[in-house]
Amino acid sequence: MTKETLKKLYDSKYFWIALSVLTSIMLWVYITTTEESVQQNTYSNIPVVFSGEASMRENRGLIISEVDTTSVRVKITGNRRILGKFNASDLQAVIDVSTVTSANKNSWNYQIVFPSGVDSSGFSIEYFPEIINFTVEKEASKQVEVRGTFNGNAADGYIANSDTMTFDPAVITVFGTESELEKIDHVAVVISGENVKSTFTENLPYTFMDESGNELKLSHVTAGTETIATTLTVNTIKEVALALDIIPGGGATEANCTIDIDPKKVTLSGGADELESMEKLIIGSIDLSDYAEDVEFTLPLQLSEGVQCLTGETEVKVSVKFNNLATKEFETSDLRYNNLKDGCYATLITKKLKVVIRAPEETLEKISAKDIRVVADLADYTSSSGTVKVPAKIYIDGVTGAGAVGDYTLTINLTGS
Repeated sequence: MTKETLKKLYDSKYFWIALSVLTSIMLWVYITTTEESVQQNTYSNIPVVFSGEASMRENRGLIISEVDTTSVRVKITGNRRILGKFNASDLQAVIDVSTVTSANKNSWNYQIVFPSGVDSSGFSIEYFPEIINFTVEKEASKQVEVRGTFNGNAADGYIANSDTMTFDPAVITVFGTESELEKIDHVAVVISGENVKSTFTENLPYTFMDESGNELKLSHVTAGTETIATTLTVNTIKEVALALDIIPGGGATEANCTIDIDPKKVTLSGGADELESMEKLIIGSIDLSDYAEDVEFTLPLQLSEGVQCLTGETEVKVSVKFNNLATKEFETSDLRYNNLKDGCYATLITKKLKVVIRAPEETLEKISAKDIRVVADLADYTSSSGTVKVPAKIYIDGVTGAGAVGDYTLTINLTGS
């Protein structure tokens, strides 16, 4: 063919129309023959899904506890065009357990479920494995304690009492297989906060823990609640002086006694409303007339509810020394009573009484037995009859700065109505 002929051919529009039609036909033939060809693809890590598991658990109290595999592999032979519409992540290996009515060991086939729009009727499928083994158990329950941890810090002058953290509920009921429930020792919540200054509550998720404090990953355990209302108490810290209520008596007062408290101060934690106004902590009272000589004793450190001693003291040592005081025993017969009810009669059985008086030496020299009166108050004996012992008070006439040491009674016979 000459160049002139080729030029005429290439310049002809009919040539190009014919060439376009021929190319289209050839492309269509290629595509249709390729897409309709048969191909085999392998799909791995297809998840195993149990259809009807939730209703089986809810309606019949049955639970799937053990499965020998959680994924499968399949080889699918089919139309290349249809196989191109999905991949492994679009597939599921489904076992329908809605008909299971009792606990048992099972070996079942599964069905590959394809995405919507995929016609799988022409597929040939090879399964690896062909059978899935699983166990169905009766669901069990267990009561589990809630424990907590504070993962944070309190502001200066405050303390977060993580050891007294409270929970609502404090115990939860968990459901699952016996084998998994046996592993659970408690559930744990973690509460956080930075520079906290006041008590607060948070609704927190929890984790299952074993006896050694390790977190458990459990597949078949559920609980009746998803969160725990956790309260962290945050208290004020304050150093407080200790003190005693001193009752003067027996010629002794705070002025002529040396009273020592050990320790003199303690560090307390408690609510701000209680500690902020506390200038001192009264640990008890002592009546100086109860002691004839120097004495040492201990008193319990009693704190109100919610207050703790951070320095650890549970008792306080107290010593009392009487300075420049002496004691002397006197025998008096000036015994009396008062406040006798009308219509009643009283007869003193006690005729004489020995009384110990304490005072400075120079004061004791001024006292004689005739200066001492013993008086019993009968106001509380309005319905009594017969012989009774009545507490009595000691009066010293004509001197100051002296007093009786100890307790005294008079024996009195009461008659009448």
